[in-house]
Amino acid sequence: MFPDLLCALLLIVGAYAYYVGKILSFYIAHWRELQQTLERQKQARRWKQATRKQ
Repeated sequence: MFPDLLCALLLIVGAYAYYVGKILSFYIAHWRELQQTLERQKQARRWKQATRKQ
């Protein structure tokens, strides 16, 4: 019973690590694009606030 449990645990941990790695690699690949879009959103908000004040 114990070896089966260990095997299942390893499988779960392996799958988790695999998905985390995939997500991390995706974020690293698209990091620049994400940063640029965030900056654009911030600038748009600032611009909207500035136009509201006037």
